[in-house]
Amino acid sequence: MNQNNFLCFEHPKNEVTHICLGKHSCNRLLCENCLNLHQTNNIRVLPMAHFIQEWSLLKSSVSENSKLRAIQIKQIYQNFLYDVRENFKKINDLIDKANIEFEKLISKQNCFDEFQNKNTNFLLEFQEQNLLQAWGLFKSNQLESVQNLYASFEKGAKEFNKLLKANLNVISAIQILKLNQQSQKTTLQQSYQFYCYGDNFQDYQITNFQIKQIGEQEIGFIKEGQVLKIQKITDNYKDECIIKNLEQIKYSEFSEVEIDKNPKTKKMEVRWKGENFNIGGFANQNNNKIGQWREYFGNFWDNSKIISVGCYFKGKRFQKWEEKYVENWKNNYIVEEDQNENEQNAIDNQIKLEQESINQYILGGGYYDEQGLKNSKWIDLHSNFNRQMQIIYRGEYEHDKKIGVWDTIFNNKLIGGGCYYQQGIKNGRWIEHQAKFSEFSQVIYVGEYRQGKKHDQWNAMYRENLQSEYKIVGGGQYNKNGKKYGMWDELPSNYGANFIGKYNGLYEDGKKQGKWDILFENQVIGGGDYNNDGIKTGKWIELMDNFYNQSQVIYVGMYQDGGKIGQWQTLYRWNQTNQFTEIGGGLYDKKSKKKGNWIDIHEQFWNWMQVKFIGGYYKGLKVGKWDTIYDEKVIGGGLYNQDEIKIGKWIELAENYNKACLVTFTGEYQIGIKSGRWNILNEDQVIGGGDYNQEGKKNGQWIDLHENFNNNCVVTYSGIYSNGVKQGRWDITYQNNVIGGGCYDEQGRKFGQWIELDEKFNDSWLNPCKIIYKREYSNGMAKSFGQKEVLI
Repeated sequence: MNQNNFLCFEHPKNEVTHICLGKHSCNRLLCENCLNLHQTNNIRVLPMAHFIQEWSLLKSSVSENSKLRAIQIKQIYQNFLYDVRENFKKINDLIDKANIEFEKLISKQNCFDEFQNKNTNFLLEFQEQNLLQAWGLFKSNQLESVQNLYASFEKGAKEFNKLLKANLNVISAIQILKLNQQSQKTTLQQSYQFYCYGDNFQDYQITNFQIKQIGEQEIGFIKEGQVLKIQKITDNYKDECIIKNLEQIKYSEFSEVEIDKNPKTKKMEVRWKGENFNIGGFANQNNNKIGQWREYFGNFWDNSKIISVGCYFKGKRFQKWEEKYVENWKNNYIVEEDQNENEQNAIDNQIKLEQESINQYILGGGYYDEQGLKNSKWIDLHSNFNRQMQIIYRGEYEHDKKIGVWDTIFNNKLIGGGCYYQQGIKNGRWIEHQAKFSEFSQVIYVGEYRQGKKHDQWNAMYRENLQSEYKIVGGGQYNKNGKKYGMWDELPSNYGANFIGKYNGLYEDGKKQGKWDILFENQVIGGGDYNNDGIKTGKWIELMDNFYNQSQVIYVGMYQDGGKIGQWQTLYRWNQTNQFTEIGGGLYDKKSKKKGNWIDIHEQFWNWMQVKFIGGYYKGLKVGKWDTIYDEKVIGGGLYNQDEIKIGKWIELAENYNKACLVTFTGEYQIGIKSGRWNILNEDQVIGGGDYNQEGKKNGQWIDLHENFNNNCVVTYSGIYSNGVKQGRWDITYQNNVIGGGCYDEQGRKFGQWIELDEKFNDSWLNPCKIIYKREYSNGMAKSFGQKEVLI
């Protein structure tokens, strides 16, 4: 991932633009939304480009100083050892030489009868002066001096060792800091999930999950107490390799295949819901990707089956890369713009557009140089490109930096853009889109950049559809430092047809001050106060993250030093004509962690899915027995251990559980992992299910539900899994009749003749769709769009 293109953890569709260096607890990596909401004072917040530049200079300086210091220390140490060694050598040489002289003298004078007068005089003089005793004393003193020197050296060495260890603790502290930062960064992760509300309204909503370290070589992805996936990490593993797309965590499976003919090369494959789309490629023994690859585009999932195709050289992308559809659904939605067009003509036109292959529709791409950097003209896809957010960016790169004019295009129409200055810094007039821009939420922001900082007046503008005109619905002023000041009307990330709301209040030097109101349909429904440091204080009324017309949920309680404390209430109303009524809540402790008994609501709570969860918290973690309540009846639940991990028997709800889809799953968890037999029930009748192995992978005979299973789409898939991989014959059943299906090979790839359903297949009275397609597959790829038929 490009160092300038990190994605925000709080707002996954936004790129990180700034970094906070303050000594306080925050996400550090900030997008524009985070920057606007940052609740701190007198701290350094730098643009990422400036921080990276400062960091590079500091890293270079520290590296050079470290190398110089290391050389100096080594030289001093070597000189010291050399001097000690030379001095000991001189003393030893002196003692050895003197010993030799004494031995010669004594050997020559060992017989008294051979003495001459001069020798007699010499011996008498030698004895009178006690030179022999003096020599012995000298050697004894030298030995004691050497022993004292060794003791002194040993003591000094110990002191030096302590000092060295103390300094080495700095390295340990840095390593611990790195681990802590990784832990902070990955403890709570947000993603967007696709939800259907009735037959007409669909939206993308925020959902939370956790990423936790499990031992030294594994990390676990956890959602509501279930371990969705355990991923191994290696020494050369990079943070950007960690999956942060919830759908991919749940449904993708990675595997390595050794190649007999070349043990230094291995094939890597990725399957989606047990099916092989030929995603993957080859890697060498150092895990560096090589040759041709087909990879998930960042936000790959059922509603955005897009892949990146290109070549790797020495582990880096090289030459031409393209973004393509694995399956074609795009034209379905483009055709829908003309709602008066006959359905038959629309499908015929769609087939005509896809004569070559449904797998070869190119959306974007460009070229990488030998260093793996983007260069020349590119078409980038929005990181969350999907059915309702078909946004692309068109412009030019120079050494991975955007330069010149870039256009923003939505559904083939220009909606914004601007100009990049040196080092990829925005400059001049820009039109930007909000994080969740879609068919339902067409909001843009119009204003001016000066050297990468927003300046003067910025307006928030909204239109209902592509044919409407934009109107100003919010905005405010930026000062010369690019910080908000004065009165502002801010829009929520999901502002649009389903939520006409805004936040109104005062900014001073980028920090919210005093009273702020939350408005919905121009009526105040919430808000509270900020202190001088821009931190929430006192009583607040807040909206649920996914607040919209049919899910009007608010939270009421107290803030102290920016943290929730005491009793908080959860209230709900069906629409503006009703009063808010209490439906849940509980207590926060002094550390703003939930404690005691709580009534939580489902994160997608709305009129057709008024689901609540009742149980206990301990230090912010769910523990013990929890019940799932719907229509004031217990319909599910189970046990959490002390780490908020599911254990034992559980009854869970389907993701799209509502009045039209009363589907539950029942089975057992072994420390957060599904194990053994799990049944799928619809209104308490078993309609599907199968077995999980010890690794939590589907195995043996299974009956799965259609992803949009409900009263108007009673569709199931039946076949065999082998360790999570679909194999052999699979049948598609509609209202207990087999209407389609086909075969998978041992690698989970479709082959041969298949009969498949249109993705909108249903028999509702409002928008029925009973279209099927006959297609020929080879190695998991469809040879053509296929022959269309309509079921009677």
